[in-house]
Amino acid sequence: MSRDNDWWEAQDSDDTWVKQMEEELQRFDEENSETLFADGFDEALVGVGIQFSREVAVYDYAKCIDVLMKRHDMEATDAIEYMEYNVVGAYMGKGTPVFLTRTEKYSEEIANAQAEKDREEKRAREETKQITEQLNFNF
Repeated sequence: MSRDNDWWEAQDSDDTWVKQMEEELQRFDEENSETLFADGFDEALVGVGIQFSREVAVYDYAKCIDVLMKRHDMEATDAIEYMEYNVVGAYMGKGTPVFLTRTEKYSEEIANAQAEKDREEKRAREETKQITEQLNFNF
């Protein structure tokens, strides 16, 4: 299927588009043995991109984070840390997948994760302060 109007129209029907994309990716994988796919992130797969005349799998970074949070019951900060170190940071050769970050959503997720971390640190400081005050009062 060429990437022209027919391809864009096929995206209107998610089921059809997903099936066609799976078939295309299977064909690309068979034809191009260098194309690598990230295990367990099928629902985050966006498509296939061209990198220096090689085809590489393209994943939505935010969807990968969602997969990790659901599958492993991770918090956002843990999922981001895992993703950066174990997935994005893993170079597997010429066919290593690419991870697409959508600036707005990614920035929002990072900001939310940082805000949660800040709230936890503030709670810990307040608890430490209360314990210290209680100890000072008792002595």
